[in-house]
Amino acid sequence: MQAAPATLVCYVPVVLLLTLFSGCGSSRSSVGTPPPKAPKGASSVYILQQGNPYLINPTLSYVLQFSATAEGAATPVSMLSLPTAFVAYSVAVDSTGQIYVGGSQESLDTMLQKPEILVYAADSSGTPEPLRTIEPGSNGLPVSLAVDSSGQLYVANTMSTNNNIAVYSSTANGQAMPIRLIQGALTQINNLESLTIDATGNIYATAQTNANTPPGLLLVFPSSANGNVAPARVLTNASGIFNGVAVDSGLNVYAVEEFATGTNAAIVEFAAGASGAATPIRSISGPATDIGIPGGLRSDNAGNLFVTNELVTSKSISFSVLGFNSVASGNIQPTIQFSSTEWTAGAPELALQ
Repeated sequence: MQAAPATLVCYVPVVLLLTLFSGCGSSRSSVGTPPPKAPKGASSVYILQQGNPYLINPTLSYVLQFSATAEGAATPVSMLSLPTAFVAYSVAVDSTGQIYVGGSQESLDTMLQKPEILVYAADSSGTPEPLRTIEPGSNGLPVSLAVDSSGQLYVANTMSTNNNIAVYSSTANGQAMPIRLIQGALTQINNLESLTIDATGNIYATAQTNANTPPGLLLVFPSSANGNVAPARVLTNASGIFNGVAVDSGLNVYAVEEFATGTNAAIVEFAAGASGAATPIRSISGPATDIGIPGGLRSDNAGNLFVTNELVTSKSISFSVLGFNSVASGNIQPTIQFSSTEWTAGAPELALQ
């Protein structure tokens, strides 16, 4: 298996909040390697919290902490070191503030990847040991994470031989077996991009029939789904692919849409219960938005949206988190924009607390 790109994680603050990868044109690579989001082969992961923002340096494997009031170009104020040779792909935060980082221990010499999910105490800094280390083993590489109110962990895994959604108990540790594993032909799970859950544990995951090419799929599974089961609903995108996914308290569904025919990338909203080739009820796109190659997406309960973004112009490449309020639509400027010279990779996953 090909070695994964170096990784970066970031948590960014808001009154609102925030496994991964995007490159020029397509945001994901083919199954079998973690999908790279950065054109230079690095990857990054974001978290937007009610607290301070963080960012993982892709080459030195540490988490940079930023002030909760960071705006524009921000300077880090502290750091949390990750284990040597650990490459992060995804991130989540639970209701207690514990931090979950999905990735793998990597060996450039042997080209091997050992998938792991590290669980850290809230507000960790310095060089602490993880509280727990979950080893998914052959289930695949954890490209997206979510945690429900009871502490159960949902993991979107992708690998050349395995594509699945695994659910772990709140106390899972070591080589723990999932309490549920959604996998098989009926699920339509393939080339997973991003995953989230709603307040009742229903699962929303973006996938592709063929890597980086339409049609894009947005799969919705009930909270009890297990085994080789069909989704309860499937949203399809014939002219593009879906990347990041989010859901609000009203069960409206949001997705990052790329390669839409005749348009730039966009953030689109679908009404609760939508299925098939549904028409979005709202779309945010256009030059004023600064949306270039978007990645991870999250919504708070008020419907405010946050997306990681890579903007490529003829003169530069820039990376940021963009925030849009609950009524933003069309070609509109973001209400929040955060960047850092320490962030040198593309548009990764996000997490909101």
